Amino acid sequence: MSFSVSFNDLFSRVYVVNEVLSSASRAALVRNALTGLENIPVHYIDGAEEIPREYLNQRTLVVSMDHGNMLRPCPGSRGQVCCNYLTLNVYGGCTLGCSYCIMKHYLNYQPITVAVNVEDAVKSLTALAEKHPDRIFRAGTGETGDSLLLDPLFRISRRFIEAFAPYGNIRFEVKTKTSFVDHLLGIKGKGNA
Repeated sequence: MSFSVSFNDLFSRVYVVNEVLSSASRAALVRNALTGLENIPVHYIDGAEEIPREYLNQRTLVVSMDHGNMLRPCPGSRGQVCCNYLTLNVYGGCTLGCSYCIMKHYLNYQPITVAVNVEDAVKSLTALAEKHPDRIFRAGTGETGDSLLLDPLFRISRRFIEAFAPYGNIRFEVKTKTSFVDHLLGIKGKGNA
């Protein structure tokens, strides 16, 4: 099964927040991703509030930017020892439907989201690694969505791996229930990914 057939079956519509197109690199990332979604209507909007209420579900893909700090400490669990893991919240939501997934309760079947301002996340983590070269930083993208579910389209994990490879004190992790790893296997110099 090709990726385009698979993704065309997952989504009924795509909403792209116009702001993501203000950067040439983000616009190229979105344009390339949309080629894998060729049979799905794409709507360009100024903000997520423009999405009709009936489309706020997992059949909708929203491409936007994260205006908070994309690099966040893992919230951990009450009563547990924190491992100081850092999350890069790029993908939100998941269509895999695992019966045991706790995220369904947190995300409540909202649209699947992709925050494409990757450069902001890279700057945040590399600045931290440079400021504290004696510390090891574990970071990954799998807190609010499957790390690789949409990665064959958006190729965000590759950008992270290549950006973090020179830093010996960054351990970058991706977590997935998919088999979508082929696009990562040829990366030279993966560092600690």
